[in-house]
Amino acid sequence: MSDFHAIAASREQECRIQARAYSIWLSVLRPANIVLVVGAAVLSAVAGAAVLASKGGSLPGYLALVSAVFTVIHTRLDCDVHQAECRHLRSAYDAQADRYRSLCDADEPVELKNGVRELDASLADMRAAAKAIPPNWVFERAARQKRAAWAQR
Repeated sequence: MSDFHAIAASREQECRIQARAYSIWLSVLRPANIVLVVGAAVLSAVAGAAVLASKGGSLPGYLALVSAVFTVIHTRLDCDVHQAECRHLRSAYDAQADRYRSLCDADEPVELKNGVRELDASLADMRAAAKAIPPNWVFERAARQKRAAWAQR
């Protein structure tokens, strides 16, 4: 039975690291998203204002061009979909970690064994269906942060 407690505890930590990795990745993407979305809107507005004011010569054209490039980059990289999937996976891994944590409190060996098997199958399905995967350095940073937090306990 203690083997299944150890497995559940280990899987909980894996899921916490995964959730943390998606949080880190989202925090990295946020500034780029702001530059691409807000930057495109601001540049377009400034270009439009310059055209309406009949000022700036060719500057409005350049601003509109840069704005269009920002918009194309954001659209082609599917940034909104990627970030939505990352937010979904962060929540899913957090919830899965909570399920493993609840399972650690189980005293009945059959319940514990079956619970670990069910959650492992669910975790495998989650991983297989994931459409957004952060780079490896994000997972390494998340693991380091979690190890440091666990060492302080």
